[in-house]
Amino acid sequence: MVSLYVSVLVTAELLYKKGYAAKITRKFVHIGSGIVSFFIPLLVSLRTAVSIGLAFTFLLFLAKRRKALDSVHKIEPDNFGAVLFPLGLIPCALLFWGNPIVFQSSVLVLGFSDGLACIFGRQYGKHGYNVTGPKTAEGSLVFFMTTLIIFILAALYSQQEMNLTKTSYLVLGSLAVTIVEGAFGKGWDNLFVPLSAGFAAQLVLPG
Repeated sequence: MVSLYVSVLVTAELLYKKGYAAKITRKFVHIGSGIVSFFIPLLVSLRTAVSIGLAFTFLLFLAKRRKALDSVHKIEPDNFGAVLFPLGLIPCALLFWGNPIVFQSSVLVLGFSDGLACIFGRQYGKHGYNVTGPKTAEGSLVFFMTTLIIFILAALYSQQEMNLTKTSYLVLGSLAVTIVEGAFGKGWDNLFVPLSAGFAAQLVLPG
């Protein structure tokens, strides 16, 4: 698992050195790390997963302090999103490890919903808002739709019997996680989004 995360970071650094903007390589790492994290429950133990999360949190924090890994850190100096990404997955692992599909859903929300929201928000966002950091309504809409799709696919995969009540929970849960994402800026959403997504997923994906 460690080698997969390192491969994502190395690839991002190579892309950055080839001229790709940091905002692009950073999202490559964001989504790529989400994909790798999806497979964690299938490959390692809970103790190992937590250890990997703590190790990468420390390494990314050290890299930021030393102004290294420009592919993920060369953005706003007060943005700690890269450091908080692995840290945000630790409580999810501790709480939802017994129900892997819930943990995996929260990981996908962090990786894809948050990553795509930022990409679309930067490219097409015209209606900005700011609670603790700049966001766009367009980005939040993409976040909501992506999260809803992830929850629906997870429910179908786990063979949940869908009805109006559970569908309503999916929509409301996606909306709640979207509100959390919109409320926290400067990378702090990476800490709270996966946790809120995990609790929302539990509404229709009981262990």
